[in-house]
Amino acid sequence: YLFTSGYQGYVLSGPATIYFAGDTGFDAGIFREIRNRFRIDLAVLPIAGSVFPGYRRNHMNAEDALRAFRALGARRMLPVHYGTYPASFEPSGTARQRILEASRSEGAATELELVSEGASIHVG
Repeated sequence: YLFTSGYQGYVLSGPATIYFAGDTGFDAGIFREIRNRFRIDLAVLPIAGSVFPGYRRNHMNAEDALRAFRALGARRMLPVHYGTYPASFEPSGTARQRILEASRSEGAATELELVSEGASIHVG
C-alpha cells in the first residue's frame, strides 16, 4: 500500500502494466510516485465532467485526467466513468468531447483509447 487515504487505485502487472485509478482527483505527487515505481502501459482514469469545486479532491475533469496521464508517464489512456451519471451541470457527452479536444491539442489523440460500452481493447 502506497497511501492510506481511504481511496483506492490498483496497479496490475503482467505482460502489460495497467493502472486503474478508481475515483481520484489530480495529485501530481501520487502520480509521480506511481510513475517512479511502475512503467504504466495503460492508465484507466476516471472523468467526471466539469467537476464541482468540492469534488476535486476525488474526481477529475477531462483536463485533469490528461494531466494525470502525463504525470504517470503512461503509454496509453483509457478514460472511464464519463457519462455514467451526472456529476456536473454539463450536458451528456461533454466530458467525452473535452477529453478528445484536450488530447488532440496536446498531440495525445493516438494514445487515447475511447471504447463503446461492451467493447474491448488489447493491452500488451
